[in-house]
Amino acid sequence: MKTGKFVSHHELFNGVEKHTLANGLTVLLKEDHRYPVAALQLWIKTGSINEENLLGSGVSHYTEHCLFLGTGKRPEEGRISRELESYGAADLNAHTSFEHTAFHFTVSDKFISEGLDILSDMVFHSRFPASACEREKNVILSEMDMSIDDPERIMNEIFFSEIYNTHYYRIPVIGFRDIFSGLKHQELTAYYKQHYTPDHTVLAAVGNFTTGALLDLAVKYFGGLMRSRGAETCIPGEPQQKLFKSAAHNLKILKPRVRLGCKTCSALDDDVFALDALSVILTGGRNSLLYKKYISAGMLTDLHSYSWTPGCTGYFELGFTCREEKQAASYSKTIRNDVQSLAGKISGGMLEEAKHKIIADFINHINTVSGIAGNMAAGEILCGSPIYDRYYLDQIKGLKTSDVTRVIEKYFSERYFTELVFLPEKKAAVLPASASALPERKHSKTMLGKNIPLLLLRHNNTPVINAALVMQGGLEYEKEHQGLFNLFSRMLMEGTRRHSKEEVNDLIEKRGGDLKPFSGYNTFGLTMNFMENAQESLFSLLTEIITKPEFSEKRLAILKTKIIEEIDLQQENIGSLSELEFKKHIFRGHPYAGNKRGTKESISAITPRLLAETAARFLVSGNSILSAAGPAGIEVIKNRFTLAAADFSVLPSAGLEKLEYRKMLTAECDKIQTAYRLGFRTCPLAHEDARYLDLLDACLSGMGGPLFRIRESTGNSYHVGCYNQLLRDTGIFVMFIITGAHAAESDEWILEQFLNALYNIKKGGLENSDIERALCHLLGQRDIELQSPLNTVMNCALYELYGAGYERYFHEYAFPSAISVVRDKLVQTACRYFHDDNFLFLKLHGNKKNSDSGQSAAEAAVNAG
Repeated sequence: MKTGKFVSHHELFNGVEKHTLANGLTVLLKEDHRYPVAALQLWIKTGSINEENLLGSGVSHYTEHCLFLGTGKRPEEGRISRELESYGAADLNAHTSFEHTAFHFTVSDKFISEGLDILSDMVFHSRFPASACEREKNVILSEMDMSIDDPERIMNEIFFSEIYNTHYYRIPVIGFRDIFSGLKHQELTAYYKQHYTPDHTVLAAVGNFTTGALLDLAVKYFGGLMRSRGAETCIPGEPQQKLFKSAAHNLKILKPRVRLGCKTCSALDDDVFALDALSVILTGGRNSLLYKKYISAGMLTDLHSYSWTPGCTGYFELGFTCREEKQAASYSKTIRNDVQSLAGKISGGMLEEAKHKIIADFINHINTVSGIAGNMAAGEILCGSPIYDRYYLDQIKGLKTSDVTRVIEKYFSERYFTELVFLPEKKAAVLPASASALPERKHSKTMLGKNIPLLLLRHNNTPVINAALVMQGGLEYEKEHQGLFNLFSRMLMEGTRRHSKEEVNDLIEKRGGDLKPFSGYNTFGLTMNFMENAQESLFSLLTEIITKPEFSEKRLAILKTKIIEEIDLQQENIGSLSELEFKKHIFRGHPYAGNKRGTKESISAITPRLLAETAARFLVSGNSILSAAGPAGIEVIKNRFTLAAADFSVLPSAGLEKLEYRKMLTAECDKIQTAYRLGFRTCPLAHEDARYLDLLDACLSGMGGPLFRIRESTGNSYHVGCYNQLLRDTGIFVMFIITGAHAAESDEWILEQFLNALYNIKKGGLENSDIERALCHLLGQRDIELQSPLNTVMNCALYELYGAGYERYFHEYAFPSAISVVRDKLVQTACRYFHDDNFLFLKLHGNKKNSDSGQSAAEAAVNAG
């Protein structure tokens, strides 16, 4: 197998231009005419490690926030965001890291000039109004408060503080609360003036433009900035560790977790490539060494590895979740021994598979204009080259097994390891594979008024409330107006008759909250989380959003433009394309066949009047369920949330056309890969067979399962699996595979492999070990899911709304204790739904040529130049 055999888009590396303006600002440009958009990004070479005497204050992150508060040209708060939205800006965001701060968005190619104008104005001409900056400080303090409900964030901060002894990576980017609270306004502005200079700035632009025209615009908007030299920071190095180090911490988690770390190298070191390959060999997929040993055998519920190589000393991490406290130390020791013993034992086949996966994942990651622009800028800042990606892929392709052995021997000696064990504060009850008893849960169902079910899940772990307001609607109700509920739910966040969009967002953020719309096949609504002391005001705000929405023509026009651009972007991914095409046929004659985002025509036709009519019908008490998790004080919801009292008529289930015998369809797309999907209609979520379909999914997808063996036998597919989708009135079970451009396997062969895997289940061919492994995987995933209060309240609401009852969510996977009984149920379920006369088999064929020269696109990329 040749490295990168199936990877396309070698053009991603061609045509990159680098220019330096007279004032020292770096401009990176690349034309990309696939879509009528452009990604515009501005990266500043300063982050939390550059804060010097303000180290630990988080001033870098604070500066990023304050740059949105107004300029001399745009003094009003919120104006920058409003203008960008009017230009159809997508993924408008900013982020701060240890070593850089970035501002980025994607705009329509008609508004590139306007986008650059705003980018230059906000980053280099901000006013930092004192009162607004002080308010923004409270937003960040609330963000710090919210971290107490995020074990991952806490573990990350502890990990960095333990593995680094002298380097400033040990200090959180957001800073420490006490130092940040004491930060003065003049210190903020002084930091900004020292570090936000043209010679510290990289402008990256990728999209539908000509580089000459874009360079002229860069000179117009950035060339007039005064040349000045940004402050240089002296940062201490990080010595290698001399003795094994171990520490234990108690956190609010359900299962013990362990993180192992070894310090390694910087992004400029040639060991980067072998370390990335080692990570994939260890845990990069179901065929990886540690995955097969620990996950497939049901010994651990989670296992990962990661190589982080920043501008200075990086680290290699191995992390896992186990079931019992006593297992943490023993598994830690065996995993360390596993890695150390691999020196000299990496086979050529292992390495070739890892190289292939790295290149495929790499290309998929940067297949958007935003991804390309970000990698160009990161390559320039970290490695001094906007086309570092080309060098990276070239080095990956040239790796030898001896390179992997070298980094194992160099970095993974026992004395170099730092071991961190995170234990539950109170040992949580473990749900066994054959669960009949459940851990005690404090939850209840009551009513708000006469007809709003209220699900309350009480916990006292943190002062955070998570809630979901779920209503019937979604794609099921969109026969005439496809995409209506996606747009409608998002319009709910565009302001009310009392408060503008900016005021609504301000009210939420100042209280450390978050409020997000959602829309699916059968439901729509809002999810929210916030600190307990803000619940009265935010539940009152939720009532206002639902009962007094404002569907202004102007805000609607902006949102419609954005959604239409999102519809265009769906064409970029073959997985999305195949799913949309598959739905057209598996749900033929039903609204489910549509696109949840809609079509350009259907979105354009939606009016404020239609939105108002939708609100009058759907935003009523008879159509709502409110589910919330939080401390005991959560009962205040009963007094703070109301809805218009009205009944709601549930839509009768629409008829589905019967699938024809062995229905096989072929479609084409402008891609190199080819996607296959085999699907069967099954049952609704509330049906008793739903849990066994989930278990069948786990049996087929697990390591050593039949679908993975198909992947191994083809040697030309990087994405294979299945999923079980359960809806209000029906369900589908789908198997899929994506093959490369040079796949030799026939359509008939792939279909036969899929059907044989199902036939084996139907005849009782599953081994006990297959079922036990699938049970462990399924229960482990549910355990992880239950650690997220927001996921829990959402799923409880869906189970209640779909007629299954919210309590079923907690014991959905309480399977019989006897494996023989479980196998019999799996056989019955498979025979009930996987018939040879009611399936749909779709082939979405990529008709795009790999390259004119006949060599693979990846080979052309790494060999070019």
